[in-house]
Amino acid sequence: MDSSGRPDEVDITDSSVARLNEMEMSEVSLKPDDDLTTAESTENLTRTASASSASAAAATASPSASSSSSAAAKQRQYRARSSVASTVSEAMSRMERRLSYRDATSFERNPRARAASSTASSAAAPSAAGESKKDTRVEMSVRVRAAPVTIAFEEVSYYVDVPDRDRTWAEVFTMRQAPTTPKYLLKNITGHLRPGTLTCLMGPSGAGKTTLLDVLAGRKNQGHIEGKITFNGKGRTSALRRQLGYVEQTDTLMATLTPRELLRFAARLKMPSQTTTVAEVEQRVQEVLDMLGIEGCADTIIGSYAVRGISGGQAKRVNIGVELVTHPMILYLDEPTTGLDSSTAFEVVQAVRRIADSGRTVVCTIHQPPAVVFAMFDGLLLLTAGEVAYNGPAAGAAAYFSALGYECPAQMNPADFALQVVSQAHLPLPADGLGPDGTERQLRGPVVEEGFFAERYLHSQLKDERLRSALLLRRESSFRGMSLRAAAQPIVFLNGRWHNFRVLFDRGILTKRRDQSYIFTRFVRVGFQAILFALLFANSTAYYSVFSVVLFSVLVFAFSATAFIGGLIDDRLYFQRERSSATYQVMPYFLGQHVLSDLPFELLQILLWVGIVYWSVGLKNTVDAVFVHVLIIFITSNASLNIGRTFSALGADYASAVAMSTPVVLVSNIFMGFFIQYPSMPVYWKWAYFASYLTPSMNAVAINNFQDTTGWTTTSTTSSTNVSSSYTCQTDYTTCDNITRTITSLNGTDACCYIPTTSLTLTGDEVLTAFGVGPAAPVSGLWANIFILIAFWVFWFCTAYLSLRFKKHGKR
Repeated sequence: MDSSGRPDEVDITDSSVARLNEMEMSEVSLKPDDDLTTAESTENLTRTASASSASAAAATASPSASSSSSAAAKQRQYRARSSVASTVSEAMSRMERRLSYRDATSFERNPRARAASSTASSAAAPSAAGESKKDTRVEMSVRVRAAPVTIAFEEVSYYVDVPDRDRTWAEVFTMRQAPTTPKYLLKNITGHLRPGTLTCLMGPSGAGKTTLLDVLAGRKNQGHIEGKITFNGKGRTSALRRQLGYVEQTDTLMATLTPRELLRFAARLKMPSQTTTVAEVEQRVQEVLDMLGIEGCADTIIGSYAVRGISGGQAKRVNIGVELVTHPMILYLDEPTTGLDSSTAFEVVQAVRRIADSGRTVVCTIHQPPAVVFAMFDGLLLLTAGEVAYNGPAAGAAAYFSALGYECPAQMNPADFALQVVSQAHLPLPADGLGPDGTERQLRGPVVEEGFFAERYLHSQLKDERLRSALLLRRESSFRGMSLRAAAQPIVFLNGRWHNFRVLFDRGILTKRRDQSYIFTRFVRVGFQAILFALLFANSTAYYSVFSVVLFSVLVFAFSATAFIGGLIDDRLYFQRERSSATYQVMPYFLGQHVLSDLPFELLQILLWVGIVYWSVGLKNTVDAVFVHVLIIFITSNASLNIGRTFSALGADYASAVAMSTPVVLVSNIFMGFFIQYPSMPVYWKWAYFASYLTPSMNAVAINNFQDTTGWTTTSTTSSTNVSSSYTCQTDYTTCDNITRTITSLNGTDACCYIPTTSLTLTGDEVLTAFGVGPAAPVSGLWANIFILIAFWVFWFCTAYLSLRFKKHGKR
């Protein structure tokens, strides 16, 4: 250790050499005819390590009689330590080369694997005449799931462009960006992930764990990636999206389904429909349930914050299970133990361990796992500030940092120790006070500068060996990438639109039927309002009251524009998960999960309103009028839902979606012609009358119910100054009561006149004219208004689909 307190060189002791050798060599299964047996290799490595350690001990124990002898002893110690480090690096490199060779030869030796590969290769040949493109896509997708995948990443860096300053007003108006500077979140990450292994990405908060996971999974949709990432020696292909599973940190599930139902729908969508039977789907679902240990809750509603369901640990395993139904060969997990107690975390990681043991490549981020959980990991990639501090066997991390001079207490969790080293090594010793952020140092060992561990690893032989191993694995595993080479052809989706639509329609019907909030919004709210209006306006002939019912028949269903936004955004989260793995096309989801699965409930809601209100109020009682009334309300309701779908797809969250939809709904309500008639609108607001989709709706409903009808009554309240022959007048006005009568001029003579309260009878056309509808409106025909309303529906339908299709949320 030098005068600054930094360790001179990585001090790997004799015991750490033996431990690393034991961990690495125990994993190697060599060919019987290899030139070096496992026993001989271990014996040679141990003998070399022991000799090197003895030399190091001798150099350390040599007396320092003079300054020259001290320098010579220090030099010998340096060479001895370097020799030990080189020995360990060589052992790890040799082990990795043999692992890759074992993977290759095991594939060649396994007749079943070679037969499957041969079958897959023949299936990849150009199809005969008449064979559909969808069949080819299905066969290639099946082949993609066959081969294990080795991931190698070399000098991977990731950065985003950060503005140097705020934009000026000129830049805002011209839509130009301010000058930017690259900010690196990952720097020179090198390593590899092998089939059958479980690797954890660890580091302090903000170290770049999730960023690296997203880069490896191809989930980054912004920023810039440098370096090379290969899968079985090949670059990332579009087909690879179905070969990997990605489990988000947040459990994204459908609360109204059971785990069995959710996995069943996932299997039906992600397994090839033309070659998969119902029995095979059920078998796959049962396999996943058994593997994850959730058979006991398989038929319990998953639940949410509002509905009691399965436990958090069970939900986490269901979240993983959704990705396992297709047997993905690569599984990424982001913080699978977040929010779980140690016992539940152990159960979750134990299930993940079983997944890795089945031959898959599994990598996950994790923060301070319990010791019993950490012991289940094969590899550890420890990050600090976006750089590698350690990359090797998980069980060797404590020995690695102990060799750097940091003491790991006997009873301390190795994972906590490793995190403590990279987090606190730069803090001053307890005798010197607290750290710059007020943190007290609990670590025993030298004080180093921030970035020391990343710098030491970057220039270490261990890092060079990792790079050579990644290059070797990329080269030697490339022959197993033949399925990936075939899959490099354009593959859109595994199943056709019709199959996906049927599955999503079934799922949409089931989820809506069980959703209590949806049922309440659909039926309880509308039923209460319908009963209220029926009691208030029962058998009314007053034209103003009946016209108010007509107006609210439109407005009640127009409110659907915002009533379902919350549920739509919740569904969007699951849609984003499935879309990122190319599960289905957008149109089947839009039609099946939302538009058409809503129709039965929407029609029942409309019939509930009409059945309670229509006849009790006394609207036009003909078959044609009732049918047209239902038709208009249905188109209005669906157009309103499409407005809600549009802004739920555009808005980042519920608040922003409601904020964006409010101006559209408000303008449509105010300028539909009831609150202010078209002739009375200012010229600069007349455009809003035509832009309101409720204008043709209200006009059509009013025309349908009032046209060609009579018997609508009203109480006369005409001003008494408009004297006519129907008024009662007398020339003796000295006794005229100015409260109920008025003095006015009758043919040039002052007279006392009063207007008796009378009930007037109006025709339906007169009612329409009074409200600026029908003959008084710019568009007076019934079917002309209906066709305009249909045009609005088509516009908002297309807008909703395009918004869902092209607007992507969750920048990563």
